[in-house]
Amino acid sequence: MKATRAAGLALITTLVFFAGAEGLARLVYGAPRPMMGVERQDAYLHVDGDDVIVNHHLKDEAPVRAPRAVPHPRALFVGGSSVHQGVPPRPQEWPAVVGDLLRADTVNLGSPGLDSNDLVQVVREAEALTHKVVVVYVGHNDFANAFMRARFAGGGFRALSRLRVALMGLRLFTLLDDRFASRGAGRRQEEAGVPILSAGEKAEILDGLEDNLHTIVETCEDRGVNVVLVSPASSVLHPPAEQTCAPERCLNDEFRAAEGLRRRDPKAAAEAYRAVRDRDWSSIRAPTEVVEVYRRVAAATGARLVEAEAGLPRADGIDLPAERLFLDQLHYSVEGHRALATLVAPAVAEALKQ
Repeated sequence: MKATRAAGLALITTLVFFAGAEGLARLVYGAPRPMMGVERQDAYLHVDGDDVIVNHHLKDEAPVRAPRAVPHPRALFVGGSSVHQGVPPRPQEWPAVVGDLLRADTVNLGSPGLDSNDLVQVVREAEALTHKVVVVYVGHNDFANAFMRARFAGGGFRALSRLRVALMGLRLFTLLDDRFASRGAGRRQEEAGVPILSAGEKAEILDGLEDNLHTIVETCEDRGVNVVLVSPASSVLHPPAEQTCAPERCLNDEFRAAEGLRRRDPKAAAEAYRAVRDRDWSSIRAPTEVVEVYRRVAAATGARLVEAEAGLPRADGIDLPAERLFLDQLHYSVEGHRALATLVAPAVAEALKQ
């Protein structure tokens, strides 16, 4: 699978150079179909005179435009759909709410689907914007993209991920990648025993996340920019996705068992809920080990750390984030965006003043 995908990527690159992406898209598929999700171009950010335009915006929304230089400290927020998804609208998303709480200038550079491989490049390109702080919220999509796009296999995982990021600007690649990704997701669902990702695959994804977080912090340090790391949270009380399960290890049964413990032993119930979440790959919630990655990076680099899952308002009678904070398994409601902004704002305020 790894060799096949790598060969496919190489072939796509060659075809693009010789024939042009748009013409090949017509040749392969006929008239180009609408692109889904995020529009990607040759770069994540594009300098346009005195402004910088965010290219990786949602398909049906206007691009974000920010002045390249401002005379005051500014904070940039990077991440996936938990940072910007379009629901709720931008003024109610937590980066904007942080700005409102602090009366500070914040720029939301998040978009659905971005993982830590993408964010390394986003942060590098963000040198075009004057800023004092970068706020990083990533982790779900490192697992989601590995699961949905089969971006895991031996030592080539990170290399293929980086190559995919580099090729994302090519329209043909986006078209083909969407089609191959949907096939890959279906294949993994059909084969879904428990666990879906092996221990080795999980470890490789976590290692890649840790390396990328280190790179982001080091890139910012070289510019004299402070970093606030926000370890991602999810709705631990959200039931797992339906999936085929081995007779002795069915996540749906384990989730029901955790619910049965909730009144009798809330502490044991919380541990049981987390254990289900940590193995529920098809709901793409970042496992507990992601928080440990963030802790190690913060300890090694001195970056500020905010642990979202630990700090968000709690559910009634159990030490887990309240379900009302989420629209689904990981995306925040309006109340959730405000709660996360309230949690993160003090760290951002300190970083802006330093």
